[in-house]
Amino acid sequence: MPLTDRAIKAIKPADKDQWVSDKDGLRLLVKSNGNKFWRLKYRFAGKQKTLALGSYPETPLSKARELTMQARLTVKSGVDPAAEKREKVREEQRLNEDLFMNVAREWWEQQSGGWDRRTTLDACGFA
Repeated sequence: MPLTDRAIKAIKPADKDQWVSDKDGLRLLVKSNGNKFWRLKYRFAGKQKTLALGSYPETPLSKARELTMQARLTVKSGVDPAAEKREKVREEQRLNEDLFMNVAREWWEQQSGGWDRRTTLDACGFA
């Protein structure tokens, strides 16, 4: 039977982690400490896989179902949603690194004007 928000809120943590199924492979992992996490169970290239979709209540049931449908469409198009998610995270990390490098370089250029050569070289460890 599909989950409801009321049913999810009523789930009490047990002594050990428990899984509560919704539909279309969407499951709720209820940790023994009371935290709840959405997971999607799916098959790709003949292998059983699990995709993390977020935590409850930050990711509500409706959003988890929407993410499930998006992931299912991704699988049907021949792309592994977990690999796609990893690539997005890597790209975001690269952008953040580039942003930091640009800010650091800008700071260095502003600061280094009055420094002697040795201080400038020491501070330029990131260039």
